[in-house]
Amino acid sequence: MSGKYSNIKVVSFDMDGTILNTEADLEAAARRALKLAGLPPMPPVRFANYIGNGVKGIYRELCPDATQEKLEEAVRYQLEWYPEHCTEQTCFYPGMWETLQWMAAKGIRLVIVTNKVETTAKKLANHFCSDLPFEEVWGNDHDRPLKPDPIAGKLLCETLGVTPDQVMHVGDGETDMQFAKNAGFVGVGVSWGYRSTDVLWESGADVMIDEPWQLCELLDR
Repeated sequence: MSGKYSNIKVVSFDMDGTILNTEADLEAAARRALKLAGLPPMPPVRFANYIGNGVKGIYRELCPDATQEKLEEAVRYQLEWYPEHCTEQTCFYPGMWETLQWMAAKGIRLVIVTNKVETTAKKLANHFCSDLPFEEVWGNDHDRPLKPDPIAGKLLCETLGVTPDQVMHVGDGETDMQFAKNAGFVGVGVSWGYRSTDVLWESGADVMIDEPWQLCELLDR
C-alpha cells in the first residue's frame, strides 16, 4: 500500500449501520418490548435515530418519562427476544462483503468494535462473517469499556500489538468518531448508516465515504 494511509495495519469496524443494516430487526424487537412493558408505542420518527448507544440507551431515548423499573422491563424483553431473531431481516450493506474480502486479501487485519451486547454481536458475526478473518469481535461484555472511552482503544492496540496511528476505525455514529479521536485512530465516517454526515463531521471524522469500496481507495492509493 502507498499513500496517506499506507501505515494502517488494522481496520476496526462498528457493526450496526456500518457493516450490517440491523435496523428492521432492532425495531421489531423494540416495538414488541414497548408493548409488553406497557410503554407508549414507537414515536413517528426513523428508528435508526435511536441506534448506537447500546440497548439501554435506546429505551432511555424512546421513553424519557418512563420509570427506571419500566425501562429495565423493556430492556429485559429486548434482550430475551432480539438475540433469537437478530438475523431475520438484517443484511450486509451493498458492497461491504466484497470490501472486507479485498481487505483480507491485502493482509489488512480486521476487527469489530461495537457497543452491542457482545454475545449478540458475535452471533451476528458468526452468521454473516464466518468466512471473513475478523480477529476480534468486541461488544458490551459488562467489563471492557465501551466506545467512545479511549481505554477501549488502548486495550485494542495492546491486544493486537499495534500503535494508535496504525488503526483506522470505520463507523456511522458520533460515538464512533469520538472513539477514533479519543484513541488516536483515523476516523472514517460512512454516509449510509444511522447518522447524518453533519453529525459525523461535528464529532471529529477525519474522512467521509459514501460507498464501502471507497475504503479500498483510501488504503490502496
